[in-house]
Amino acid sequence: MKKLPWVLAAVAVVVLVAVFQLLDEPGAARGPDSTPTSSADPQAAPLLPTTRPPQVGTESAPVPLAASTAPPAPETGGPPAAYRKALGGLTGRVVEQDGTPVPDFALALAGGGLATLPLAFDQVLTGSVDLDPMLGSTTTDAEGRFRFEQLPPRIMGVLVLDPGGPRAGLHFLERTPTSAREHDLGDIVLPGGVTVIGRVVDERAAPLPGVRVRATDLPGMVVGSGVADYRQGGGFLVDTQDGNSGARAFNTPGAALDKLTYIPPASLAQLERMLPVPTTTTDADGRFVLPGVRQGVMTLVLDDGLHMTLVDSAGPTGAAGATRDVGTKVLPDGVPLDGQVVTQDGKPVPQAEVMAGNTMSVGPVTVLRPAVFADAEGRFHVPGLQPRTAYAVARAPQTSVFTPSEETVPGSPGLRIVLPTPGTLVLSVRDEQGVVVPALALYGRLLPDDGAEETPDFIIRPDPLDHLVSRDEEQHYIVTGLDAGLWELVLKAPGFAMKRELIELAGGRAESSLTLARGSGLPVRVLTADDGQPLEYAFVSAYEADEHDRPQSVARTGADGRATLADLLPGSYRVDAEYPGLAVAQGEITLPSETELVLSLGRGGRLSGSVVDGGRPPLLPLMVTINPQGDVPDSDEMPRFTLSALDGSFAFDDVPAGEVSVSVRERIDLGNLMAWWEPFAMSPMAEEEVFVTAGQESEVVLVVGSADADVASGTVSGRLSVNGHPAAGWKVRTWGEIRRSVATGPDGSFHMGRLAAGEVTLMISSTGGSMMGMEAVDTYTLQLAEGASEFVDISIDTGAVSGRVISERDGRPLEGAMVTLVSQDQQRGFWGGRRSNTATDADGRFAFEPVAAGNYVASVEAEGKGRSSSAPFKVSGLRTTDGVLVEVTEAVRVAGHLQLDAAARPTRWAWLTAESEDGNESASRPDVESLAFAFDDLTPGTWTFQLHGDSNIEFAPITLRIDHPADDLVLTFVAAEPDEGEVVVEESDEG
Repeated sequence: MKKLPWVLAAVAVVVLVAVFQLLDEPGAARGPDSTPTSSADPQAAPLLPTTRPPQVGTESAPVPLAASTAPPAPETGGPPAAYRKALGGLTGRVVEQDGTPVPDFALALAGGGLATLPLAFDQVLTGSVDLDPMLGSTTTDAEGRFRFEQLPPRIMGVLVLDPGGPRAGLHFLERTPTSAREHDLGDIVLPGGVTVIGRVVDERAAPLPGVRVRATDLPGMVVGSGVADYRQGGGFLVDTQDGNSGARAFNTPGAALDKLTYIPPASLAQLERMLPVPTTTTDADGRFVLPGVRQGVMTLVLDDGLHMTLVDSAGPTGAAGATRDVGTKVLPDGVPLDGQVVTQDGKPVPQAEVMAGNTMSVGPVTVLRPAVFADAEGRFHVPGLQPRTAYAVARAPQTSVFTPSEETVPGSPGLRIVLPTPGTLVLSVRDEQGVVVPALALYGRLLPDDGAEETPDFIIRPDPLDHLVSRDEEQHYIVTGLDAGLWELVLKAPGFAMKRELIELAGGRAESSLTLARGSGLPVRVLTADDGQPLEYAFVSAYEADEHDRPQSVARTGADGRATLADLLPGSYRVDAEYPGLAVAQGEITLPSETELVLSLGRGGRLSGSVVDGGRPPLLPLMVTINPQGDVPDSDEMPRFTLSALDGSFAFDDVPAGEVSVSVRERIDLGNLMAWWEPFAMSPMAEEEVFVTAGQESEVVLVVGSADADVASGTVSGRLSVNGHPAAGWKVRTWGEIRRSVATGPDGSFHMGRLAAGEVTLMISSTGGSMMGMEAVDTYTLQLAEGASEFVDISIDTGAVSGRVISERDGRPLEGAMVTLVSQDQQRGFWGGRRSNTATDADGRFAFEPVAAGNYVASVEAEGKGRSSSAPFKVSGLRTTDGVLVEVTEAVRVAGHLQLDAAARPTRWAWLTAESEDGNESASRPDVESLAFAFDDLTPGTWTFQLHGDSNIEFAPITLRIDHPADDLVLTFVAAEPDEGEVVVEESDEG
């Protein structure tokens, strides 16, 4: 299915769905362990004071929660006291780098489990289809302490620091909550940051109050692609036809909805505030102070929803603790998008809801601003857009479906959004005996075609249609106001199984006859395995046999341990039951059945162990993860985490019986948006399989390097100094058969552990550098013999580089151009040698710091321009190389097709690369059927073309000179002969 990934990608760009897709939704009726959390909850009784938390890594065994600390059960509804007592708690302290406590500091906890994702079918009818990942919020006390309570044990999560504030950050929950225990997270140390100050004005130099100012380490080209235009309350228009810019066809039989409007629900939209992006707003004079900006390369994003978003690549922040004045920033007025919403007969639609925005440069997604409403003449005005491709969407009052406009450019007159004439659907809904079904609840959602019924409900929510439904004399359900397109209807009536039906509406009047099947109630009773006592408030869920997508029905048990999973169709079902601190029980039953399904929940086991590195505990606490293996219930598939103590010990309680995988990795750094995933990309430092027995304790010793025992290897450690001083907090990474990423200590020391023997390349990055960006201040290569233990002393001299990018044609500065600093001293391999990336500001300027001493060129990519490079230049230690100039030429488009011998034709893929004499590169993916190719970013000069494909034939490269655009260039590739030189063509084929 092609469409859904673009929808999810658009959401992920804004709210880091890549992190939060595993999160659960709140409310007593939703998840197995969803309860009010945190001491900030006015309904929750405060926990008793605790002693000062230990430092991270010094935690002893978890402390049982005192009975008096559990909030009492409410008189009516909600979890009972016994259930709340079985939940867990987390405590900790927030401090500055010098250990000073941080009082009144806002914190939130985001997370959840797999038990109810995707949502149960029947939750559509309870209004619970929105994902809400927030588990609680609180603030630190005068001593910097915080506490979250009543947490389910089967969750992953992140601690959100200062959500939406100037010191925003994330801290991964490296200790999973444990039933009836309180874990101490120790000290959460806020990173030392830079304070950024400045002022924001409009084009007339008038101060702008209330402008949102954000600072991120994401490159300006990424943020400036359109990501920064999103504001809470906005949405996305996704071209589901992969680039087809045609408007949606209405009232045409078989028409497909080729543009999908997605408005994130409030529960997901709030995640924008959870991003680790320091944020503030300007005061009445337009001034701002933004502390907590992470040291490194900074991109500023300024927006107020009324002007054009400004993405400013402000360059290096300077040293931590410093104040950086970025001066006065001008927020451009932008260009307004004006238009009118009308019906198909030309009548205006007053109060039509309209959302508009620019299309992103990286994909067919338009970022829509929060809604405005049309006036009495149906006219609307959306200010502050960029003068490039845009769309608007509109819907009439009391309707749920947006209609997109045609592609436009802000400032263009005459934009009209023509709303389709609503159609009418006449439904005959009867039971299997032909009797009319009364009291029908009807929901619906308009979908793209091609299997889109698999789209999760929280992405496209089924809306209630009751306000559009009436009954005629023959008891038909008359549904009016439905747009043409593919609808999924959701029908439910008491005593009947829910039915989901796809209906294609082509406008006008349509009729459909549907049959609802009587549903069976599935009675379940949940008991404790130890003494057979009923478990109140256990969570039970029914799945179709052999299906793992989403449950058909969910319920909670009452005081007698009983629950009924209502209105299920005849067939085979798998039923899960879970309760905090007990193992998940699973049973199978075939309906209809008069037998009550009884499930017994027993205790899990305890897994304790230690981490050993070279015969001693690791220098720093490491993250220990357990993953159940084999065929386990869905709820038990969630990994659990803890940190090793200073002596290397760790323990997990309530582990499900069976085989589990235990692994050790470096801790997660969520302060860098580009690097949070690195521990999972690296090889585990140790990994073992352990069998856990219920009610017993299992032990394991994890020896760092043992996971790679079958790899010929040695060990590598060392010390890093920069400009003659120990380099603390830098990153040393390597990639190969064994992958490692470590941080240097205060004295610059590092220990890579066991690495694969042979040539080892260490990539060395400053604070804030990321593996994803392939950035390296320097690289160091050594030969590692099997069994050897190598110590490397690495000394780097660094300076800085600044320069400017201009257009060769008119000398104007280029804003938002991507500048890559490439070493001329090192061969470009996987890591790209010494390499850094940044983007130009509004004046075309760029800066790099730190930069290892050596010889470089600055390579530039810009939209609509050819790839260009500066003249080579030299960087010296402790000096700034100023005045680097890159003149970017206009792009030359070259297109054509390949000529190949029949035996050499690729069948699945082909890849055509082009490299200029000065080292600039471009690539094209030829069509394997027509062998057509195109390059949009070449520059005049000599280029060498190389073809790769799945035919396993090595082709001789072709070198030719490109001086003019070409639309029918023919490249004839022949198989390379041993020691044969390049095929040289003197003139380009200009057609």
